[in-house]
Amino acid sequence: PAGPFTVTNNFAIAGAGTATVTAATNNAKLNIGGDLTIDADGVFIKGSNWIAFKNADASVTWTDNNPTKSDMGIVGLSGVSLKTVTLGSSVKATVVVIYVANDTLDLGSYALTLTG
Repeated sequence: PAGPFTVTNNFAIAGAGTATVTAATNNAKLNIGGDLTIDADGVFIKGSNWIAFKNADASVTWTDNNPTKSDMGIVGLSGVSLKTVTLGSSVKATVVVIYVANDTLDLGSYALTLTG
C-alpha cells in the first residue's frame, strides 16, 4: 500500500522457503501491534519510512531468526501505553527511536546492531 500499513496483531515473515517483505516498494510506514518475527528464511528489505511498534497495553517481542539479520531501517517505539519491546534474538536496524518516556527496549542477552 502507498499509505501507512497497519498490522493490529503479530507480524511474521515466514513461509515454505524464502519469504521476503520489501518495504522499499512504496516506502509506507509499517505499524505493528504485536510481536515481529522473521523466520530463518525470512528477509525484510527496508524502505525510507519507519516501522512503529504501537501496542495499546502489552509488551511485545522482536525476533529475527535468520542468521543474516535484516536491517529493519528506522524502528520506533511509539505506543501511548506500550510497556516493553523485548528482543527474542539479536536484531539489526538503522536507528531505534524511543518516543515515549515509559517505553523500554529490553535487549536481554541479545545484540542490537545499529547501521545508521
